[in-house]
Amino acid sequence: MADSAFPATKLVSFHGLPAQEIKTEGLTKRELFAAMAMQGIVANQAWGWKPGWAAEVAVDCADKLLSLLEQPVSAEGQYQAHKEDPHGA
Repeated sequence: MADSAFPATKLVSFHGLPAQEIKTEGLTKRELFAAMAMQGIVANQAWGWKPGWAAEVAVDCADKLLSLLEQPVSAEGQYQAHKEDPHGA
């Protein structure tokens, strides 16, 4: 569950039976980031997006963000990739 964006544990009781603990993983961080990117893409009508294109770009954005977040941060607070490529290619 370390990769989950919203892991949860809840106690559920049915018909007076003792409560049972149910664990749910929720979305992965990749799924959450891709959904957030897709929301922004779809909200911007000026892009003239198509569903397949928007989904691919959203997943690419999520993957890039996860990759960047795994890298160490410099003393100046910048990620190494940002120093090398300010345009994020």
